[in-house]
Amino acid sequence: MPDNLVALLRDWHSVPVATTGADGMPNVAAKSIMVRDPETIIWGELYFMQTYENLTRHPVASLCVWEWTPRLQRTR
Repeated sequence: MPDNLVALLRDWHSVPVATTGADGMPNVAAKSIMVRDPETIIWGELYFMQTYENLTRHPVASLCVWEWTPRLQRTR
C-alpha cells in the first residue's frame, strides 16, 4: 500500500469491510483494524464470523476509508 493509504488507515479506528457471501450477496461489517506493515492489515473476528467465513470461501475484501475534514462552523 502507498504510504498515504497506510497513514489514512492508521488514523481510522474502524472501517467498513465488504465481502461476498456464499449466495453472492454482499456482507459489510465494521472492523477495528491495525496496519502492521504496508502489506498487512489485521482485524479480529469476535462475534458472528461471517467475514471470516466469506474470506475463507472467496479471499477478496474491500475496505472503505476516506480523508475528511470537519466542516467549519459558521459564525453569526
